[in-house]
Amino acid sequence: MKITIAKASDFKDLISLVSKSIDELPISIGDDGLSIKTLSADKTTMVILAIPPDQFDELELEQAVKMIVRSQDLAKVLKRASRGDSLELSIEKDELSVVFKNEKQAVKRSFSIPIVSREVEEVGEPKVELPVEASAPSRDLRDIVEDVRRVGGEMKIEYEKGDLKISSESPGRSYIAILKENAPLLSLKSSVDKASSKYSVDLIYSVVKGIPSEGILTLAFGEQLPLKLTVDLEAKGKLIYWVAPTA
Repeated sequence: MKITIAKASDFKDLISLVSKSIDELPISIGDDGLSIKTLSADKTTMVILAIPPDQFDELELEQAVKMIVRSQDLAKVLKRASRGDSLELSIEKDELSVVFKNEKQAVKRSFSIPIVSREVEEVGEPKVELPVEASAPSRDLRDIVEDVRRVGGEMKIEYEKGDLKISSESPGRSYIAILKENAPLLSLKSSVDKASSKYSVDLIYSVVKGIPSEGILTLAFGEQLPLKLTVDLEAKGKLIYWVAPTA
């Protein structure tokens, strides 16, 4: 297996989005590109990262590859990427080889990361229909989540009469944000008259804090159903988070 990426920083940014919320990265590489799909240890959050094959300058595979590496092992190595570096990934025995090359500086740096396992458990997405869906600039939704964290530990999301309401409360404190289409929502649609559900604000914050400000974030939910957050990474790939509702 060999993968080459012209801009190492692109891959570093993608991995940083998922490495902070999970301890191990189950990586699958095939003709359809590279994917990471896993549940958090407490099974409250599912993370899915999909990078299409056209994002790689080179993809050499004799067969599909699966492996598990520790999140922080990979994240720490990728932090060593410098401007102008390309990235090469390959497997050497029981290690993932990470090579940075800088043609202008004629510098090549090599690192090795232990592969924890070559067995990757298949994890399926929740098979539920989410009746409410809304999208907005990620910076706007991130600001709302940060406001909610200052008030309480739960974030309530409600849909009714064409409005999306995000709220939280704790003794002596409360917060309410009303979101409408074009203010600041880019889109809002629902197949039900109303729906509401509560989620851990810390879980949601762990997801949105690292999302690029210029991106688009789509959320989908239903009455006491999981929250699905989809990050549009443009041509770089797709990032999906599922967050379980609180009781």
